[in-house]
Amino acid sequence: MAERKSRIDNIVLNDDYPAEGLIALQLFVKGKPEIITIDDQLPFSGSSLMYAQRSSDGDFWMPFIEKSFAKMMGNYEQIGGGWQAESWRILNGAPTRFFTMASINNDANTAWNTISSALNNGFLVGVDTSSNPPFGMVGGHAYSVISCHELKDIFGTVRQRLFRIRNPWA
Repeated sequence: MAERKSRIDNIVLNDDYPAEGLIALQLFVKGKPEIITIDDQLPFSGSSLMYAQRSSDGDFWMPFIEKSFAKMMGNYEQIGGGWQAESWRILNGAPTRFFTMASINNDANTAWNTISSALNNGFLVGVDTSSNPPFGMVGGHAYSVISCHELKDIFGTVRQRLFRIRNPWA
């Protein structure tokens, strides 16, 4: 989501930081757009935010989105886990699809074609890891897939296929 500013602009409705400390966000509840209004009081432990951190450019949009989720769900405890697809559906109202490697017969070519097609069409793509994932990834964690690349030799033969992923917690 964060790779495209327009996606965040469609959620956080305030153009500027409001002097009164009220922030309006648009979320989709059961597919229907709803305006969730929150105040700017965020939970801290000492001098650190307790949950979501500020964006790399210093903005508070992520903690405010998280607070709006907590308000919508009842409290922060209710948003301690879940699936990316559900979050994306709430954030942008778009339908989502969920695949497992088993559902595509553990076929790497099918996985590549499905994911690269989705990315090329501008869709959000994520990967959820199992309890013991490869490549140094964290188990039971969600990553965003940012892009895909094919590495070719001098004859144009594809030698390697790579996905660029983003760890939202890093």
